[in-house]
Amino acid sequence: MRIVYLLFHLWFNYKEVNSKYKTFPFILCSNSNSNNNNTTSTDPGNNGVNKSNINTKEIRCTFNGELKQGAEYTNGQYTYRYMQEIYDGFEGFEWENITEDGWGVTLNDKRASEVTSQLCTYINDKPVVSTVNMFYGSWAEKIDTSSFNTKNVVRMDSMFAVMISIEELDLSMFDTSNVTSMYFMFSNCSAKKINLSSFDTSNVTEMAGMFGSTEVAELDLSSFDTSNVEYCGMMFSYSTAKKVYGRTQKDVALLSGCSDAPTTLKFEVKR
Repeated sequence: MRIVYLLFHLWFNYKEVNSKYKTFPFILCSNSNSNNNNTTSTDPGNNGVNKSNINTKEIRCTFNGELKQGAEYTNGQYTYRYMQEIYDGFEGFEWENITEDGWGVTLNDKRASEVTSQLCTYINDKPVVSTVNMFYGSWAEKIDTSSFNTKNVVRMDSMFAVMISIEELDLSMFDTSNVTSMYFMFSNCSAKKINLSSFDTSNVTEMAGMFGSTEVAELDLSSFDTSNVEYCGMMFSYSTAKKVYGRTQKDVALLSGCSDAPTTLKFEVKR
């Protein structure tokens, strides 16, 4: 189903910009060094992750029903399901089973202008493991992420995709050390500023479409360790960004080699 999900999004983006595409985008990327005229060669030799703001406070919530796959729990503006996560398939959003012993979460009202509810870290001692499509299509102008403890999350696919009203996302408190997938995480997001300084991506294998059609001027990805990335096609397609900062020359080489990066987009190692 995850392959179907990726192909659906690739098809959707292809359909949206059909007049500009000549070929369907290739999504497999290589972790070998490559030459690119839009990159610099300075290597700072550090991991770049800023852990000073990472939220370690745990919010433990209680579900009074039977704990079985598909059990639903609502707390504030969020709905959680045990051993399920929400995907946007061909017939709309639907919950699907996952193998992890934890919860998926989504925003209840996508038309809410402000999201202030705290996010559970654990529910009945079971962690929140998926934020897939959590804010997809949300009209929110402001999201309070100060309570988010994401240390147990393994998938963040399309978490902030197609947000049409948000101006800024401060995610400097996110712990992404266990995340493996960030497919289309910010695709078509209207935010002009995104703080990703705490992002540890050392376990991430999938970044396809992550910043496609975003509206940021610059992307500081100097915390991104791309050593395990396998898929990064359409990562910057139709983004308005003019510059991307990477962690090392090897990371920059991979990022700049992702298919469909605009020719005006420059890549360099952050000094």
